[in-house]
Amino acid sequence: MNNRLNSASWLRINQRWKREVWYVPILGGAMALMMLRPLLMARLFDAPDFGTYIAGLLVSSSFCVLGCLGLQPKLQRSMPMGFVARKELASQILLFQSILVALLLALVGCLIGVADLSIAGLSPGTFAISVVHGFSQQIFVLSTVESRSRGQALRFSWQNMGRAISIITAAGMVAWYVRSPEETLLTEAIISILLASLILVKSSTRHSTGLRALFLLAIRRLAVIRWSEPLSLMLVMLVGFSLANADRWVAVTVLPPVQFAWYGFAWILLTAAQSIQTITNSSLYPALAKRFAIGGGRASFSLAWKASLVFLILGGIGVLPSYFLLEEIIVNWFEDYQRSLEILPIFLAVASIRISDFWSSHLLVSGKERLLLAVNCFSGAFVFILFSLLGYFQSVDKLGITELAHLALTLTAVNYLLVLIFSLKFRR
Repeated sequence: MNNRLNSASWLRINQRWKREVWYVPILGGAMALMMLRPLLMARLFDAPDFGTYIAGLLVSSSFCVLGCLGLQPKLQRSMPMGFVARKELASQILLFQSILVALLLALVGCLIGVADLSIAGLSPGTFAISVVHGFSQQIFVLSTVESRSRGQALRFSWQNMGRAISIITAAGMVAWYVRSPEETLLTEAIISILLASLILVKSSTRHSTGLRALFLLAIRRLAVIRWSEPLSLMLVMLVGFSLANADRWVAVTVLPPVQFAWYGFAWILLTAAQSIQTITNSSLYPALAKRFAIGGGRASFSLAWKASLVFLILGGIGVLPSYFLLEEIIVNWFEDYQRSLEILPIFLAVASIRISDFWSSHLLVSGKERLLLAVNCFSGAFVFILFSLLGYFQSVDKLGITELAHLALTLTAVNYLLVLIFSLKFRR
C-alpha cells in the first residue's frame, strides 16, 4: 500500500515538474523582449532623447530599490516560509502593506519632482513620470511574489511574458508615432499597473478574505509593523543598488548628453545581466528560503554556490561570442553609438560577475542582512577611496566613459569577492 502511495506521489511530482519546466523558455522569451526594448528605443529616438529615456529608467529603478521601505524583501523572504507554515493571511496582509507604502513613496517622489529640482538632468515633469514608472515596476514585482513563493514558476513566467509583449508593443507604437521619451515611459507605467492590478484581483479570489478586507487589514496593522527588520533590508538593497549603479549616476551627472547616451547604450548590457540575475533569483530566492526553513544555512549555501558556479561558468563562456555578435549589431544597426564599443569588453566582464551573484541572497535568507550591509558599505568606500587616490576624481575632465566603466568593474569585483568570503565563513 505504501509503495503504491509513494509511486503515485512521485508520478504527480514528475508530471508537475514536466509542466513547470516550460517556464524556462517562456521566461527567457519575456526577458529577451524586455532586453530588446532599450535597443528599440535607441533606434527610434535620437541620442539626446534616448539619454532622457535611459535617465528616466535610472530614476525608475532607483525608486524600486527602496523596496517599500524594506517590506518587499521581507515579503519575499517570509511569504514562502508563511505558505509552508500555513500562514497565508499574514503574508497577504504584508503584501498589501507593501503596496500602500509604495504608493506613499510614489506620492512623495512626485512632490519632489514638481519642486523644480534638476535630478539626473530631467525636467520636473519627466522626473515625476519616472517615479510613476518606478511605482509601476514595484507594484508588478509585488503582484508576482505569490506565484514565486508557491513555486509556480510557469504562472510567474506567463505573467512576465504578458507584460513584456504588452509593453514592447504599446510603448514601441507610442515611441514610433509620438517620438517622446516621457509619453513612452508613461505608457509603460500604465501597462504595468493594469497588469499588476489584474494579477492581484485574480490572486485575491483564491482566499476567503476579499480585496477590500485585505486593504483594510493592511491599513489597520501598519502601526504594529516592527520596522527594524525591513529598514535593515532596505538599507541592504539601497547600498547594493548604489554599488551597482554608482557609475551610472556619476555618468548622468558629469558627462555631456551625447556621451551619456553612449554610456547608457553600453549599459543596456548590464541591464540585461541584471534582468537575467533578477529573474533567475526570483525563482531561486524562494527555494533558498524554503531550504533554509527546512535544513538551515548549510542547505541554503549548497544551492547558492551551485547556482553561482554554473552562472559564472556560463557567463565566462559567453563573453567572446557575445562581444563579436554585439560588435556586428552596433556597427550595422547603431552607427551613432559606435563609441560604446570601447567599453563593451569591460561591461561583458561586469555582466559575467553580476549574473552569478547568489551569495547575497544566501546571506539575506540566513538573516545576515546587517553583515551584508556592512560588506557593501565597506566595498563602496574602499573602491571610491582607491579611485580618489589614483586621481580619478580630481577633475571632471578626467572622467570619460572608459574611466567610469573601470569604476563599475572594480566595484562589482571587490563586492563579489567580499560577499563570497563571508558566505563561506558563515555557511553553517
